[in-house]
Amino acid sequence: MRALSLTRGSYRGKNPCPWSDRWQSGRLRQIANLLTGVFPRPRVRIPPCPPVVLLLVLLVGLPGCVTRKLFIRSQPPGAEVILDGRIVGTTPYEEEFFSYGVRALELRLSGFERTFVEIDVWRPWWQVFPMSLVTDLIWPFEIEDDRTFSIPLMPYKDFGGPEEAEAAAREAYEKLKALREAMAPGQTSP
Repeated sequence: MRALSLTRGSYRGKNPCPWSDRWQSGRLRQIANLLTGVFPRPRVRIPPCPPVVLLLVLLVGLPGCVTRKLFIRSQPPGAEVILDGRIVGTTPYEEEFFSYGVRALELRLSGFERTFVEIDVWRPWWQVFPMSLVTDLIWPFEIEDDRTFSIPLMPYKDFGGPEEAEAAAREAYEKLKALREAMAPGQTSP
């Protein structure tokens, strides 16, 4: 095995450095430019653009538009709306939403029972991947997705007075007492 000598004239036309082919390929030149801070000016050449590519760029540039609105109404109106644990307003209520799924809704109004409802804002077929890419990004027309939920509120039961309310409470207590007596010590439910 011969040792490679880097003295002048010893290589006789051969490549003196085994890494010089890397230098010419540009890898070491890029590293040297980074270390020295000398950067060559890049040459930018824009290829001719066929009409199909231009049309696709314009279509992608025209954003599609899907507006999603949630409307909540109550009978009677004026109930406080608690949506997903947040107090958001009163009925009739309107909100723009961005995701589909089940949402927890609570309505409160004085003189009426609290109403708890789970509303299902289902995903339409045109909002399932990959169609959602077309309708959200490429489709040039506006699509409106409005969801309306009308919820009737039930008034409190009127017992008439304190005597009737006390009688109803006594009756409920007697039913509970009978249920407890019917259960044996080892049973969990009748």
